[in-house]
Amino acid sequence: KDKLMLSLLLCFKSMEVDQDINQEEKAMLLLACGGVGSANPKPQADWLTDVSWDRVCELDKLGRGPWQNFAGNFKQNVNAWKSVFDADKPSETSWPGGLKESMSPLQRALVLLAVRPDCTVQGLQEIIAAKLGREYLEPPSFNLEKSFDDSNSVTPLIFVLSSGADPMAEID
Repeated sequence: KDKLMLSLLLCFKSMEVDQDINQEEKAMLLLACGGVGSANPKPQADWLTDVSWDRVCELDKLGRGPWQNFAGNFKQNVNAWKSVFDADKPSETSWPGGLKESMSPLQRALVLLAVRPDCTVQGLQEIIAAKLGREYLEPPSFNLEKSFDDSNSVTPLIFVLSSGADPMAEID
């Protein structure tokens, strides 16, 4: 969890330096598309929650690029969006109007946040992988020999183990 957060912050900083990030979209992601709601009536779809619809409307307020008339297009294709909602891996399924292919990883993460909040972590991982690479998503393997070489009589090794962890296999 903390590694993901650190990698995301590093990724955002790298994107800022490269001028490769829309600050409004970044703020929208960090605030979970939080807004004051929408006067735009929610479409008749049992699967679409009020919170999700409010997020779609907040994205629409960005008003440029893929967000131009986003809520209107979403409403027109609400049945097609249901297949994204129902998908086991919505980031890997096709989206109505070929929208996914025209979006940046940050924009795709925003759509996942709106439509499938439970898959937001996948969206964040895709942002990181696209900018920094997959190695920033996986913890490095522990090398006991290298750690032992770095220690000495005044710099001991201290292990903090979680319940159920057994380091004995590494010691042999």
